Formats: sequence, structure tokens, C-alpha cells
Amino acid sequence: MISPAFALLAALPFFVLAGLYFRNGPLLFVAGALLFLLSVAWAFGGETARRIAYRRSAHPRAFEGAPVDVRLALANRSGFPLLGAEVIDHFDAQDLLPKEIAVPVDIRPRHTVELSYAGLCLRHRGEYALGPVAVGFFDPLGLFFRTRRFPAQERFTVLPKPLPLARLGLEGRSTLLAAANPDRQTRGESIKFYGVREYRPGDSLRHVHWKASARLSRLVVRQFEASVSSQITIFLDLARESLAGIGAEATVEYGIRAAAAIASAAVAQGHEIQLFAEGETPLATTLGSGAEHLGYLLRRLAVVKPKGTLPFPDVVVRHAERVPEGSHVFLILAGGGGGDEKAFARAFAYLRGRHASIAALVVDDRTFVQLERWQKELSTDPWPPCAHLLAGMGAQVRIIKRGDDLPGQIEGR
Repeated sequence: MISPAFALLAALPFFVLAGLYFRNGPLLFVAGALLFLLSVAWAFGGETARRIAYRRSAHPRAFEGAPVDVRLALANRSGFPLLGAEVIDHFDAQDLLPKEIAVPVDIRPRHTVELSYAGLCLRHRGEYALGPVAVGFFDPLGLFFRTRRFPAQERFTVLPKPLPLARLGLEGRSTLLAAANPDRQTRGESIKFYGVREYRPGDSLRHVHWKASARLSRLVVRQFEASVSSQITIFLDLARESLAGIGAEATVEYGIRAAAAIASAAVAQGHEIQLFAEGETPLATTLGSGAEHLGYLLRRLAVVKPKGTLPFPDVVVRHAERVPEGSHVFLILAGGGGGDEKAFARAFAYLRGRHASIAALVVDDRTFVQLERWQKELSTDPWPPCAHLLAGMGAQVRIIKRGDDLPGQIEGR
């Protein structure tokens, strides 16, 4: 912004030179007055700039495509007014263009104004900068436009948006009948009374229904419903060699969105879930359920990078012992290459040893890169080599191609 002081600065040499040349005292006086006025304005502006403060408030994370309300409190702690102020902030989760917010009123000395703007998470998952902030204003005399910069930045996380899944193809929550202890509440159990059954050796006498036993002339015990939720393990492929495509349209990004969708649906349906991957840094979570656990998984998925060097079958083998007995396993492969048959056989042997049911989601990398060789392969066989291998080992295989309806492919529609 052009300051009015520039016009005065341009006129100052004229008055000085004219006054000296013509030896005109009034012209020299005007030049001195202008110089004094400009000096005072500059000094007052500097003092005001040093006493500006701001405070930003915004939620530190949001889903892809979600709006974000960012609020700013701009404080003028000086003894001079803040004229024609504007705030420039940066919300990199939307784009790299600055956010310019005009302050609608002059800020009086020792007063604060509240401002806000709406950001939109247009960029895909990841960590982005929020800030820096710059405050522009005119000095108290309205001559110089000054700027105070605040270089501090905050981190803002864009979470992968879980796509809605109607089902996971699992049995889900089931109801078992047991002479449960209503005083002991553990995960998967309910204390809801269901009925009575005949006493069996080993049942606690505390659960005997004495009135019903007297009426029936035999011992009977109370039954309670016990809700049992499935346990799900996701293995996600984050190997560097599996990466194909660019930005959000990359194989690994499809795999991450699939993992987020499965995790969200599993938690919504009352299952326990855990996630394992080997990217730039290892990702290994514990079994958990509920909104807090889902939030933790999504935050970890938001920042993973496909820079892993460990082959995917070895990732499965490394963490297979943490797969619960009789649970469900989702293998999410970001590439459909042939893979090492012996390595996959070893991984499946570990999972079969845990009596786990296995579903494999294979992202077909041939559809992400336009290579003539791969186009010929697609026309010949719509299944990538890895999918045949996994299906032959007994996994339920689903193929994901670029542009596919991801929820439909996960659900097997």
C-alpha cells in the first residue's frame, strides 16, 4: 500500500533546495516542519507496532474438504490508535495464497477487536502450517503504512476423511448367553438380564435364582446377555516401491482412505481395531475402540509417508503375533505386483496360525500410470498378479482401481 508520506518525502528535497538556492527562510522552515512531521509519524508508528499483539484460535485438525473457522483477536496495547489496519494470515491447508482480512474499524488505544475467516481444507491429508501473521496499519498521523510481522507458525492437520461403509462383511456384534457376573463389567459384556437356565457344575452359587429354583424344585441360575465385538487388524502397505500416481490420486492414498473407512466403520459397529504399517516411521497401534481411538488412528494416518523399505509380507510377519485369535485381518496392498510368493506364504502361515479370517484389498497400480505394457495387461487380465496369489492362498480379494467407488469395492458390491 502506498503511504501518503511518499508525497511529502518527494516534496521535501524541493523545499530544501529551493530554500537554499533562493535563500528563502519560509521555504526552509516548511522543509524543517515536514521533516519533523515525518520523523514524529515514523516514531509513533514504530512505537505502535511494538505494542501490537494477536491471538489465533482454531481447531488443530479437520477432515479433508471440511471448513475451518479461524478466529483472530487483534490487540492494540499502545497509547495511539491503529488506523486502517489489515491482517494477513496463511492457511496452507487450503492453498498458498494469503488470507487478507480488513479490520472494519480503527482500533482505539488499549483495545482489542475480534476477527474471523473461513478456511477450507482443499489439500489432501497431511500436516500444514497455520501462519505466519502480518498486521499492516497507518501510524497515528496517517502518513506511513507500517507492518508488524509475527513469524510464529502453528501446525494444522488435515485428516483423511473416512468414507461411509454400510458393512464390513463381518459378523459384527453378537449376543452370547452366559451365567455372567453382573458385578464384573469387562469389555464385550453386558449386565442385561436375559432369563434362567438349569444349574451346571462350576456355576457360582451367587447366580442361583432361589425363587425360581424353589418354584421349579431344581436349581436354576440367572443368564445375562454378553455382547461380544469382533477384533480387526489392518495391515497397510506403505512401501516406497508400491507408490504410483501423484498427490491424492496415488495408490498409497487410496490405501490410506480405505484404511480410514474400515477403521471408522469398525468403531461405529462396536469392533476393536488396530493398525500396522511400515512407512518412513513404524506405525503400530494397540487394540482399541471408541471415538477417541478412531481419532488417534486418523491422526496417525494423516501424517504417514510412503517411504518404507520393508516388503509388505515382512510387515505382516513382524506384527502377526499381535493378531488376536480368531479375529479379522484386512491386508491393504498399494501395489498389485507379483510379490514374493514364499514371503506371502510365510505371512499367511502366521495369520492362519492365529485362526484369522483374511480379506485383501489390492490397489491396482496399473490403472494409475499410463504405460502401454500395463494397458495390455489390463485388457488381458483385470486382476493384478498379486491378487491371484492372495486368492490362491484363501484370502477374500477385492480389487481397487483408480476412480473406483471405494466404499463399494470395500463392501464387495
